[in-house]
Amino acid sequence: MNDRFNPQAEDLQRLQVGPIGPQLQSFAALVSQQGYCNVNGWLKIRLVAKLSRWLHQRRIPLNELNEARITAFLNARWKRLARHSGDQITMTLLLRHLRQAKVVAPPPLTNGSDLELMILEYQGFLLSERSLMPSTVGKYLEAARRFLAHRFPDGKLYLKKLQARDVTDFVLHDTSHRGRRSAQLMATVLRSFLSFLLQKGRIAINLAAVVPSIPRPRLAGVPRYLEAREVEMVLRSCDRRRKIGKRDYAIFLLLARLGLRANEVVQLTLDDIDWRAGELLIRGKGARPKSSPKRMTTKKWRLGALGGRLFSGPTLKILALTAQIRHK
Repeated sequence: MNDRFNPQAEDLQRLQVGPIGPQLQSFAALVSQQGYCNVNGWLKIRLVAKLSRWLHQRRIPLNELNEARITAFLNARWKRLARHSGDQITMTLLLRHLRQAKVVAPPPLTNGSDLELMILEYQGFLLSERSLMPSTVGKYLEAARRFLAHRFPDGKLYLKKLQARDVTDFVLHDTSHRGRRSAQLMATVLRSFLSFLLQKGRIAINLAAVVPSIPRPRLAGVPRYLEAREVEMVLRSCDRRRKIGKRDYAIFLLLARLGLRANEVVQLTLDDIDWRAGELLIRGKGARPKSSPKRMTTKKWRLGALGGRLFSGPTLKILALTAQIRHK
């Protein structure tokens, strides 16, 4: 089980060097809010600490940090170390955080091609209005950039001239050398991007409607949902005399009775449960908290003291919520 990234102030002290040092704790809090696991969270913090040392060695003040400085840092790093897929995402998240804190100047909108400016605007929309995870945003931006570069290869955008055939031509071209999952993601991103353009008034017609669907083959023997009696059979299959069985029973109840997503169950902790009100604090997409008004369908939830390595960790997860669970 991957613990959620939740560093203490003393854990960050040795990394708070260079011009970014004073901002490291607030950035770590942001990474924690985004729902990253402990391993990936520390990878991001250490990368930011190395950027801070790099700036300090070159006597570059924090207010002069920008996309060009970050590109220089990453290029120098990638000459010595293998390129990590999350490096650019971490730097984008950091720069956005520092600009919101007003310690770094906003990006100059007069520089760069129309294409890159549009990508930056779409990135802000995905992060602030859609609250997508930075890792997901990176995939969306890559696909949107491919579409714009295919239709406007010189980087000069004439979005009002976009037509339905431009969308279908790109889909046919892009899917010709991609796997099924990658093609499905591209279609999802294209609908999102075209809807964004319509919402912002950059195009006049809803081109998202012309994006063709990518076939999703399903196994004939896999049911799309379970009947009530089948859910009861799954619940009865859990051996609640054992810790793992009690844990599985708690998970199945949350999935079946409250309709939670798997990721929402994984992120729940005991602090998210209001026992008296019978409510859960659920973290949805982008780690946005939302309170579930649904009452627990259990008469009694009793916590058991769990030991051993199976449920060890700094925070006792809801997956470790066990002991006697009686349902109506």
